[in-house]
Amino acid sequence: MASLASVLIIGDGTAGTVVANKLKFLAGKRAEVRVVGNSQRHYYKGDFMFIPLKLKDYKECYKPPEFLFNAGIDYVKEEVVRVNVDQRLVTLRSGRTLSYDYLVIASGARLAPEEVPGFEGEARHFYTLQRAMELQEYMDSFQGGNLVIGQCAGPISYPSSTFEFALMARDYLESKGLLQKSKIHFLMPSLGIYSDSSTAGKIASLLGSKGIEVHKEFEVNTVNPKNKEVISVKGEKLNYSLLVAVPPHRGQRFVKDSSLGDDMGFIEVDRNTLNLKEHPEVFVAGDAAKLPIDKTGSAAHFQATYIANRIAMEVGGNYTPSTYMGENAFNAATSVGRGMTFYSSYSSSPKATFESMSDFLIKWTYSSTYFSSVVRGLI
Repeated sequence: MASLASVLIIGDGTAGTVVANKLKFLAGKRAEVRVVGNSQRHYYKGDFMFIPLKLKDYKECYKPPEFLFNAGIDYVKEEVVRVNVDQRLVTLRSGRTLSYDYLVIASGARLAPEEVPGFEGEARHFYTLQRAMELQEYMDSFQGGNLVIGQCAGPISYPSSTFEFALMARDYLESKGLLQKSKIHFLMPSLGIYSDSSTAGKIASLLGSKGIEVHKEFEVNTVNPKNKEVISVKGEKLNYSLLVAVPPHRGQRFVKDSSLGDDMGFIEVDRNTLNLKEHPEVFVAGDAAKLPIDKTGSAAHFQATYIANRIAMEVGGNYTPSTYMGENAFNAATSVGRGMTFYSSYSSSPKATFESMSDFLIKWTYSSTYFSSVVRGLI
């Protein structure tokens, strides 16, 4: 009787959970599936932008990680400190080592606000539940002035969230009678979804039509709390009354400690197979991967599905070469009550549908679908 294939997945977020659940269903008893992660809660992060504007209850955006894994998956609650891909060994904080036949690195990204001078304690954001709740208090007490919304340099998760927040914040201020006393500034970066001139133009036009001033190619480099001033990578300056900026994103520390990542800690992989170079048994998915597409939950889901299918076919002995196409599809809010859907792939720049109420409702209610079906590998 052939031995089980040992599949080790690092990360208990979207990509890691989807790979585990889909793979266990597809491979069944042919694979031993083990997940290593130390998250206290599994968040649906797409809801975070709604919380500061009092559009969602924070209790709807998380579940216990253990609750989301299907039967037969071994969940190890520990932190990874090092990966040796040559010896096929993963070392945990406790000193325990785990071996594998297949490794999936789906460790996500971490926030690094300390890398931007003046950022901590001055800039606000909604990229963790705690910070989203804090921003709710700042938005509640905001009485007018310059509301500046943007991001720091480099790739971030959910890059569309900044322009979505700007558009919904406009409606929020209007509902409070503060729109005439306020000026919203949107700092548009030059990468990801904004690197396509047509898409960037459509977003800028949409923002402009709502009275939001767009500052193109403006990525936050420094914050001057004394002067209430944000400074771009190019040296441009802008005064703010309230600054909402997404902090830099970096790969997990074990990635750099294991010499697997670039300077930012993201792992370069074959864009068509998601394999680590010279290691066909190692895959990378989600925010941990360095790929020429935006880091979104949708992209992580497409990648996880591809990897689960690949491994299942290989352990089943019926592998047929297949290619990951860089698919991405996500809903974006364009106001409180309307939205649009963006589609893209390696071969197609982002294309947006027309605005509709249904697109907004899909996004606003998606956490229920996410927890009941998406991360469980059912879709």
